Amino acid sequence: MRAMFRRRGGSRKAGVGAIIVQSPMAAPPTFRDARPHDYDAYVRLFPELGVPDALPTRERFEAEIAPTAIVAETTEVMGLAYHRTVGQTGYLHQLIVAPAARGAGVGLELMRRAAARMVDASCTRIQLATKPDNHTALALYRSAGLEVQYRVWSLGLTWEAAARLPVGAATSREATAADDAEIERAARLISGLVAQRRAMPHRVLLVTERGARITGFAVFDPTFPGAAPFYAEAVEDAAALLRAMRSRARPEDADVSVMVERDASLVEALRAHGAHTKLEVVRLEGPLPLTR
Repeated sequence: MRAMFRRRGGSRKAGVGAIIVQSPMAAPPTFRDARPHDYDAYVRLFPELGVPDALPTRERFEAEIAPTAIVAETTEVMGLAYHRTVGQTGYLHQLIVAPAARGAGVGLELMRRAAARMVDASCTRIQLATKPDNHTALALYRSAGLEVQYRVWSLGLTWEAAARLPVGAATSREATAADDAEIERAARLISGLVAQRRAMPHRVLLVTERGARITGFAVFDPTFPGAAPFYAEAVEDAAALLRAMRSRARPEDADVSVMVERDASLVEALRAHGAHTKLEVVRLEGPLPLTR
C-alpha cells in the first residue's frame, strides 16, 4: 500500500511518500521484472521506506512481491515498484528508490511502468498511499491525475490491551466465499478484493456478526502479525475480531497491528483502549492511463 519517495533535505527515515532530489546517476538504469534472487537487493532497499513494518521474509518476497514487481538496475538494483491488481483497480504498494538514484526520474519511470502493466491488465484506476503532510509527493501524484480519497491508519496494540476491549453481543467466525459481496459492501472494499486476500498464503479471513448482519471483517496474517484491512462497525466488533485473531496468533507474539481505513472514530476508540498509531497515510486514486 505504500508508494515511497523521499523529501528534499529529509533524513534517512523520512517515511512514506517523501521526495528528495539529488544528483542523477552516472549511467541510466535498465528496467526488468523482479526475480526471486533480488531479495538481497530488496533487503538493502527496504529501510528507505521508513515504515515501522517488519522486513518481509524471503518466502513472502518470492511468493507475493517479486511476481508483480519491476526493478531499475545499473550495476545493482537501484529501485523497485511492487504493484497488484484487483478487478479494474491497480494498487502501487511499494515504490522504493536507492539514494544514489534519486533525482534521475527513476521513481517516476517505475511508477509509469507499473501503471502501464495495470492498463494491460484492464485496470482503469490506480491507487497508492503517502503521508498526509508530504506536500511534495502529493503534488507529484496530483500532477499524474490522482487525488486524495481517504485516510488509513496502522495501529499497534498488545494482545493484553486487546483483551480489555469492551465485549458486546458480536460473535466471530471465519468468512466464506458466500460472505464476500456483503463484506465488500459493508467495508466499502473493491469487488474481488476479499477473494484475492483469501488466495494469499497464511491469511485467515474473519467476520463478526450481530444478528444475521456482518459488522466486522479482518484479514489476519499471523506471520506478520497483523490484519489488513480491519473493519469494525463498533468497538465490540473490533473486540470480537481481535479475540478471534488472538486464538490464531503465534504464542510468542505480544503485539498485533491493524489497518483501519476511513474510520477515524474507530481509530480514536481503539486508541482510548491502548492502541497507538504506527503510521498514518492518505490513499490517493486516479484514472489510468496516467496523465504524466
